[in-house]
Amino acid sequence: MQSDTPGRRMTRRDFVRRSAATAVLGGMLAAPSIPAAAQEVAPPGGIPRRRIPKLDTDVSVVCFGSFGLTNPAVLEAALDAGVNLIDTGPGYSEGNAERVIGQVMEKRRDEAILTTKFEKVVDGITKDELLQQLDGSLQRLRTDHVDIMQIPMADSAKVFQVPALYEAFAEAKEAGKVRHLGFSAHDANLGDCITEAIEHDEMAGMVIRYNVMQPPDLDDRLQKAAEAKLAAIVMKVSAGNRDKELQEFAREGDLQTAAVRWALSNPSITSVCCGMLSFADVEKFTQAVQQPVSQADLDLLRRYRVAVDHVYCRNCGTCQRSCPHGVMVKEITRYAMYYRYYGFEREAMRLYAALKPSARAAACTACSGHCAGACPHGLDTPRIMAEAHRMLS
Repeated sequence: MQSDTPGRRMTRRDFVRRSAATAVLGGMLAAPSIPAAAQEVAPPGGIPRRRIPKLDTDVSVVCFGSFGLTNPAVLEAALDAGVNLIDTGPGYSEGNAERVIGQVMEKRRDEAILTTKFEKVVDGITKDELLQQLDGSLQRLRTDHVDIMQIPMADSAKVFQVPALYEAFAEAKEAGKVRHLGFSAHDANLGDCITEAIEHDEMAGMVIRYNVMQPPDLDDRLQKAAEAKLAAIVMKVSAGNRDKELQEFAREGDLQTAAVRWALSNPSITSVCCGMLSFADVEKFTQAVQQPVSQADLDLLRRYRVAVDHVYCRNCGTCQRSCPHGVMVKEITRYAMYYRYYGFEREAMRLYAALKPSARAAACTACSGHCAGACPHGLDTPRIMAEAHRMLS
């Protein structure tokens, strides 16, 4: 059998797995599930809004994603168009995204619900260190408070048990610097993070990866989160942006807008975080969310899922656990995605260089392939890591 991945033949195992994936997707995308009108507030001609219960606030169903942001006028255009939810973090271009947002917030803070992240939350960190991180973001954002302060890159339930996190939150909330906590997560075990976050009343929301490549049981977790009044802001809904390298998708519609509408067909989703780096991005996404998901959208996503099933990394960490060198496969795969498919070449290289040398993929270029065959989805991890090292170095 021929594979659509250069240099790799499709095995019978691949064929069976992809057939099963198609069957699963039939259940996920068989028909749109449009949220009840009572769950949304739609200003005439404007962007629909859904509620973040613990903030007692309605937010736009499209969230302003600021990774790579350089032009404050783009954010102003988004606010003018009705976007009122902004997500950022101190790690975005070494704090520059927060600085750009700050140029707008000092004039229009009352028009936005603002979320950012701690730089790190790890076992042993102190309350004062976390408060210093918060104050750094507030200074860059030119504001006296943020609405949700997130745990960054949550990868297990343990991160929610760091005592200093709640000590810092209590002090910051008393001072009026933050209203609630939240978390962000990319990893496949984010379901455990959701379950743990539900147990903490301080948690108001999460920013998590959500797309058609992920297991259907994630929707059950999101429903439980919604019932517990934990808002879900989702990102990376287009599952890697690989449609432009696949010729069959060139004329079949816009994958990004289809994915945004599909995500919003889940009533447990509050908002979709979309990267808005240009005025064209603002127009594209603010227009997209004013229409429900269509059958054409679902068909496009179904075909895309099958096409990238064996090349899209789910960040499950299975291959990483088999590596004797300590290579951070999940992070490197994400940086390679930023480089190839998101247009963030410089940022991807900066993030890769920031890894300690032993965590980079240099060892993969001469490794015998301890992770070969470890990926449950059939990814050729040794080749991917060797290519990523050459690309990002």
